Amino acid sequence: MKFSFFFALAMCAVLLTKAQLPIAYLSKKQSQALGNLSRTAQLVVVIENEKNPDEAALITAIKSYWKIGSVKYMSGLEFSEKFKDNALDPSKLYLFNNYARNYITNAKKQSIAGYSGYYLTNEPRKLINSPNNRLAPPYLYFSGSTLYDKKQQPISGFYSLMIKNFNHDVTYCQVKDNFLKRQRNKRKNGVRFFKEEEMKDKALLLVKEQTKREEKTKKKKRREQNSSVKKTTKFITDDYTKKKVPEIVFPEDIDHALKISDPNVLLYSGGSVYSAKDGSVYCTSRRKDNNVGLITYRVVSIGAAVAVIILLF
Repeated sequence: MKFSFFFALAMCAVLLTKAQLPIAYLSKKQSQALGNLSRTAQLVVVIENEKNPDEAALITAIKSYWKIGSVKYMSGLEFSEKFKDNALDPSKLYLFNNYARNYITNAKKQSIAGYSGYYLTNEPRKLINSPNNRLAPPYLYFSGSTLYDKKQQPISGFYSLMIKNFNHDVTYCQVKDNFLKRQRNKRKNGVRFFKEEEMKDKALLLVKEQTKREEKTKKKKRREQNSSVKKTTKFITDDYTKKKVPEIVFPEDIDHALKISDPNVLLYSGGSVYSAKDGSVYCTSRRKDNNVGLITYRVVSIGAAVAVIILLF
């Protein structure tokens, strides 16, 4: 009887456990669809002007870190016209940002692609008009929060990180075995960890644009300094690293870490911590929408486990 009880609990755990995905907001179905599509899809990169520093940084990153299939460049004007006419080919993958041009056609409808940054999908129009992840086509997202410094100059290292991450995640989606594994991911303070143990001995790099300037305080006498407790600086990455103090570096250091694929360096951007080695996500605060399908899945899973327990007893 005791064995049967524990067996039922194990079944409950299996039903509620999902395979680790490249990023938290993709479902298993979306991930596999992206992987299957990417085997033959051409990457279409939307640019406004290749002479602009940010476009140049994007093109350089594509040439260095995109290893899946051929690449084609499309002007923002052509993309915008095809977007409006619903003439974009869904057999291709489109990489575009949502801040150079406004693609929201219905202001009353909240779009899932409302966050500033770059999106990669085969159906941009459907993505822009999707109110939640459940109705969205397969897509990847990279935040635009670290792509520019305070003077609005592009930080090329984060463009490289974006493409390296997209290349990693698409490759991950191509492997069916990745979705057969059942792994538990730890959640702490709203952060989902995929490789928490591996983060301990790695250096986390931040550029100065990712930190806040502290106000200067009056100098205290030596006795007061010795007796007072040192005030710790709060960083945006505290919840990701157990209060580990990151290293503040120059933008060129981000470039270098990615270029040499440094296995001992982690980088933060837009709510996620990435590996400089392969661009994979170590932990993230992003999550799926609480859509009806997911809630129904959980309720049915719990109900099934309870039914098993009742039958056994």
